[in-house]
Amino acid sequence: STVSEGTFQRPPVFPHIAAAQRAGEISADHVQAIVKVLDRIPASVEPKLKELAEKTLTDFACVGDPKGVTQAGIRVLAYADPDGVLTADKDRQRMRGICIGRQRADGMFPISGLLTPELGAVFLPMFAKFARPGMCNPDDPESPHTTAQLGIDTETETDDSDADAATVAARNVLRAAAKRDHRSEAQRNHDALLRFLHPDMGPTKLGYHRGLPVSTVVTMRLTDLEQRTGLATTNTGGTLSITEAIKLAARSTPYLVIVDANGRPLHLSRGQRLASVEQRLALTAVERGCTRPGCDAPATRSAVHHIKEWADGGETDIENLTFACDACHAQVNTGPNGWKTIVMPEDSEHPGKTGWISPPHIDPARRPRVNFSHHPRVPSPSGVPGIPARRLC
Repeated sequence: STVSEGTFQRPPVFPHIAAAQRAGEISADHVQAIVKVLDRIPASVEPKLKELAEKTLTDFACVGDPKGVTQAGIRVLAYADPDGVLTADKDRQRMRGICIGRQRADGMFPISGLLTPELGAVFLPMFAKFARPGMCNPDDPESPHTTAQLGIDTETETDDSDADAATVAARNVLRAAAKRDHRSEAQRNHDALLRFLHPDMGPTKLGYHRGLPVSTVVTMRLTDLEQRTGLATTNTGGTLSITEAIKLAARSTPYLVIVDANGRPLHLSRGQRLASVEQRLALTAVERGCTRPGCDAPATRSAVHHIKEWADGGETDIENLTFACDACHAQVNTGPNGWKTIVMPEDSEHPGKTGWISPPHIDPARRPRVNFSHHPRVPSPSGVPGIPARRLC
């Protein structure tokens, strides 16, 4: 500390955070989210890496929301601890458990616990479908909950003109049920789990959700696979260590997605308006979720969007497809307040990525922006002794 005019002035504990907050670029919620991540970095980590993590998260917070900072922090922690020293697979297995307490006087059972990344990766795709508003509502006798009804594809934003009469009728039932559904997310999760465990259900009868079978899709980088370090991502926005991902994949039917040096899927075309299963899998692996800047909706909550609209001659080719969640998808239109999507040009900083152009009242210059919520940018720590260069996205 220093002495100035009889008062003590101490330098800020987190200088990058302090500077950004003074400039009005981040909020108190951003600060809280960043500090929570930084507090999880062990004291033994190189100080220069801690400072790099602080700067990286602060820069991300300037263009993202606090929830996105938390997601970016997961990858920053993996960067700081690529070999799993902070929390190894053995530690996770030791901490795993589900505790069901003694039944209360009102008949309810308290529950608490921790799920391993593997169990979370298996459960969350099921919740994405069965915990959707309108599904499995015990208070609504017309809510879809039978095996036949649950077999429909719940991608209700798909144009009904491309579906058969039975599917259209089932979707209309779900839409009507969703309007009557006033349950909380926790209540929907409870009811979905109860339905999943019903004798006439199970993993083989989960049907489809947004064009894909209800299942776990795991994406990993070849370099991480070879080195057995880093993180793999799931279609629900979660993460697994590479070791856990390999174990999960060993008991599954694998899909292989080939991408170029810029992380773009190679050409995959289709002569119809709706994207194929293979195209959705490719987008799941590469984009991981909604591509609108600042949105962190995972692939299981995203629809396939034509960057150049099908009605305007846009082809159903992988180069012209992207992910957009239901809320963001609805904002893409040609009106004065509508958003527009483009493919970023080859001479841009992010060639081939989806650029979103906001309405004039948000950005008068209408500069295309790219979403990094699913791919936090972590700069290479060149010049930091003993720290290997590493990419997380």
